[in-house]
Amino acid sequence: ATHGLVAGSPVVFNTTGALPTGITAGTTYYVSATGLGASSFQIAATAGGASINTTGTQSGTHTGTLPTTRDLVYMDGYFFTLRADCVVVNSSVDDPTTWAAASFLAAQMYGGVGVGLKRQNNLMVIFLDRVVQFFYDAENTSGSPLSNVEQACQQMGCASHDSIAEHEGDIYWVTNHNTVAKLTGVTSLNEIQSPDLQRLLEAEGTAIVNSIGYVIHIGGRTFYILNLSTAARTFVYDTVEELWFEWEA
Repeated sequence: ATHGLVAGSPVVFNTTGALPTGITAGTTYYVSATGLGASSFQIAATAGGASINTTGTQSGTHTGTLPTTRDLVYMDGYFFTLRADCVVVNSSVDDPTTWAAASFLAAQMYGGVGVGLKRQNNLMVIFLDRVVQFFYDAENTSGSPLSNVEQACQQMGCASHDSIAEHEGDIYWVTNHNTVAKLTGVTSLNEIQSPDLQRLLEAEGTAIVNSIGYVIHIGGRTFYILNLSTAARTFVYDTVEELWFEWEA
């Protein structure tokens, strides 16, 4: 069955049956980015470590807390994180050590997989693989303090968590349309791709999840940097010229 795990999720094998060679029951391992599929995964001994060579398979049921997207975002006294099943959970107000079981919100207008979480001005931006949703602090007295801004939902999902980058009111990410999106403020959303870059993004296939993006400000200009793992190429978007360039070492 689909396990819902992501790279870096902790895994403990507790079983009386046969385990893959080299695996010890009760030891914490971590899901590797290598060989990660919807219903299968490889593991590493340490978070971010190399895959362990194992033989055999092990069936079981994932009953623990679903993994999060690694984002921890602060807003209005709360800390928020997003689970892979599109549920946003939050801490108690002004208390990041307490996470009540009832403090959550399902962010699924269209369904999908949770990818990333960012704050944009007074809104929380929830990146799913199919859509992007926006939530505001409604000061709800039970459950999550957030409420959905339904009319703001954009059917332009996120294909890679690590492609999401923000700088001074702008957020960039690689979309599920094999393009790059730029959100300015909370209302202006545009695709900033070039035909050549779009073809390369399409050629990434499932490896598009490994795309890495970040923003730098240098020489009075802001640049969004995007690295593609399969193509082994890095591209730069000049926000002033509104043009893409390729960077070479």
